[in-house]
Amino acid sequence: MIKALAWGLMSVPCGRHREEKAVKKKYMSFEGATARLPWGFGGAFLFVALSMFASDALAGDNVWTPTGPYKVYVVDAVAADPTNPQTVYATTLNSGIWKSADGGTSWLYLGKGLPGGYIRDVAVDPTNPQTLYVGTGNGVYKSANGGVSWTSASQGMPENTYVFFLAMDPSDPRTVYAETYNQGVFKRTDAGDSWTQIHPGRGNSSYKTLAIDPRNPRVLYFAAQKSDQSEQGIFKSTDAGASWTTVNRDIRGFSLTVDPVNTQNVYVNTLSDSVYKSTDGGVSWSVTLVQLDGQKEHVKSLVIDPTNARVLYALPSLNASYGVLKSVDGGGTWTRLTAGFPILRHIDKLAISASSPQILYAGIAFDGVYKSTDGGDTWTKLRWAAYPGYVFGRDPFRPRTLYVGMGGSLFETTDGGDSWTLKGITIGVQSFAIDPSSPQTLYVGGGDANGAAVEKITDRGLVRVNLGLPPNTAGSRQNVQILAVDPSNPQTLYAGLGWTSARKGGSGVYKTTDGGASWRDVGSGLPSSPRVNALTIDPSRTQTVYAGFDSTGVYRTMDGGASWTSVNAGIPANTTVRAFTFDPSQTQTLYAGTSGGVYKTADGGASWTLASAGLPPNTVANALAIDPFRPQTVYAGTSNGVYKTADGGASWTSFNAGLPVKSILTLVIDPSEQRLYAGANPGGVYVIQSADIGGRLLGDFDGSGEVNFDDFFLFAAAFGQKATGENMKFDLDGSGEVGLNDFFLFADRFGQKAQ
Repeated sequence: MIKALAWGLMSVPCGRHREEKAVKKKYMSFEGATARLPWGFGGAFLFVALSMFASDALAGDNVWTPTGPYKVYVVDAVAADPTNPQTVYATTLNSGIWKSADGGTSWLYLGKGLPGGYIRDVAVDPTNPQTLYVGTGNGVYKSANGGVSWTSASQGMPENTYVFFLAMDPSDPRTVYAETYNQGVFKRTDAGDSWTQIHPGRGNSSYKTLAIDPRNPRVLYFAAQKSDQSEQGIFKSTDAGASWTTVNRDIRGFSLTVDPVNTQNVYVNTLSDSVYKSTDGGVSWSVTLVQLDGQKEHVKSLVIDPTNARVLYALPSLNASYGVLKSVDGGGTWTRLTAGFPILRHIDKLAISASSPQILYAGIAFDGVYKSTDGGDTWTKLRWAAYPGYVFGRDPFRPRTLYVGMGGSLFETTDGGDSWTLKGITIGVQSFAIDPSSPQTLYVGGGDANGAAVEKITDRGLVRVNLGLPPNTAGSRQNVQILAVDPSNPQTLYAGLGWTSARKGGSGVYKTTDGGASWRDVGSGLPSSPRVNALTIDPSRTQTVYAGFDSTGVYRTMDGGASWTSVNAGIPANTTVRAFTFDPSQTQTLYAGTSGGVYKTADGGASWTLASAGLPPNTVANALAIDPFRPQTVYAGTSNGVYKTADGGASWTSFNAGLPVKSILTLVIDPSEQRLYAGANPGGVYVIQSADIGGRLLGDFDGSGEVNFDDFFLFAAAFGQKATGENMKFDLDGSGEVGLNDFFLFADRFGQKAQ
């Protein structure tokens, strides 16, 4: 997978003065700070400076929570577990089926074994909710484990049968009915796994037109529509579909509903937006108007409360009639419910919890899923499934500012993921980096038909620079797969390339020394592997760079890319390297995440040892993050979730509490906020907050139990000094100096209780 990690609180002495100058310009509007700088702040300014960096109290309890950025899905169906209203399924027209087990707080993609794409309906077995069926553009699929995996269950149907709607016999859920597009109705019984056609359809039967009498499941209703009147109408079966009679030839229905209490009452919604009602099981029909304030409402379907048939919900069919209409007197009067809904957006699907009918889920086209817990009076938009966290970075100077990119989109959050905005780019996002001296400067790597490229985003706009490689063609496609910024000279960047097929022109690594304005090939000695997955620069010797490749391990340059050599002693042949992280206290110590777990070197790559004890067998380590205040603590994002070591890789333990997904692509640690972010596919970005992450433990310098002005004056006395002896405790970023970065880290936790 593609990934990039942008993290910058770890400055190095050689680049620190340049970085401090940028920080001072941004936050203080003057230069020339010395060791006495904090003492010169005015009292009011000091209060503002400390207040603006004071963060929220420590939240969470070591549990991962989703934080976006959230997609907009075309929801086609929603279904609540009949036995548990907190479990809900949503099918989409553009991204398969999703499940929430916590009432919509978080969502899990259920795709293993499914054909993907269009999932039109889902049916849940009320006697065994682990048994599910879904209708797809390629027949029916079944799950016996709550959607964890699926198998095709379409035997007896024509190939590529498009299944729109599913219904279960309430007396025997092993009997399932499937309504299809132009193929009629099929039935599957407990006698076997094969489907049998029980109604030819006679036209375009592409809506929810099959209804089962809940008190006598042998009674079925079905509606078909076609321009030829002889092929349309409402049909009824009293023998579970073995035979059918036409009960009306004129009504072109596309939604059928049976009253769960008095099953002689049947409602049909039509293409003309009229509602017809039969009170005698379909023998006769009359128009039933849904009116509000004397005006007829165009309704596409009716939903009845399964515990109280006098409570009806009508779903308007026009954008001008948005929200949901509700009647509590059997349809005599109606009220429009809109609280919490977006203006002029109508509901496409509505699901009522059979066990808690006050809980409703509504699917809205292009706006996800909404939930009501008070019978529809008020609604809340659920945080829907997120974009995969392919490319992920954090702004080191702005608390809770992060970026996520995938495809042609780059998202920014400035509040830790509570809200996201889209930033303009023109290439497909494959990699990402932030200039540590100018946090408003972003680099996005990727490519398009014109070849591999880097786009630079500043306050002056966006500039694109191609790397000078031939344009992408059907036989050769190249992208900037990974970016790394020199922390001592941010005008210098390295770009690692990836190919989807045979390489044509250029090596695997390119370099710029002018902030991305021009690039040159620096790949002498590199292998012919088609993909560079990881690049990292030694923070204390920035001419030393490590590159991780597909199938050929680790390469190192010690002269800024002029030449490269293989440094794979101890790493098995054919190993793919996906991530690196340095120990900030010992930069000869480096961890590598690989296709065979985690490896560690203590001599700058001369030799490597396996450091994967405790990781599951065959674990792929996609991402790594190290705690700068506890360098023996490392986090690994793997194919089996997140793992943590507190002893420098000697042993690992699971760190997955609350994390519903396993494929972790990227990790970013925010030590000042004591947060760890994980980018997952699927699932987007998750965050966990813990007192064991980062440096809030270090703010109480005088041991009083509070971080207050006494601690500030102690800190100020050490400002500008090398971190030796007692002053090491003031070096919050581990740089070896007590400087402005440390001041801002300290200010961030000012006023808190010592954790």
